[in-house]
Amino acid sequence: ANAMMGSVHFQKLINDYRVDTVIFGHTHQRLKPVKINHTIYYNAAVGYHNRRHNEWQTNHFISEWQNQLKIFE
Repeated sequence: ANAMMGSVHFQKLINDYRVDTVIFGHTHQRLKPVKINHTIYYNAAVGYHNRRHNEWQTNHFISEWQNQLKIFE
């Protein structure tokens, strides 16, 4: 989790407070949700869209962004 979130201190806070859900997005790759201990990590990044690496299903940023949206109730 600390690689996704950027620090072992942040990971300790998440573990100590038993956070159920973490949403992050600065990674450029589309990653599926990952469960670590009791926390599910959701990546909200739209992914790469260039000649070398294309993760998009469309050619429109807004469509890709909408496809990455999650609703938590």
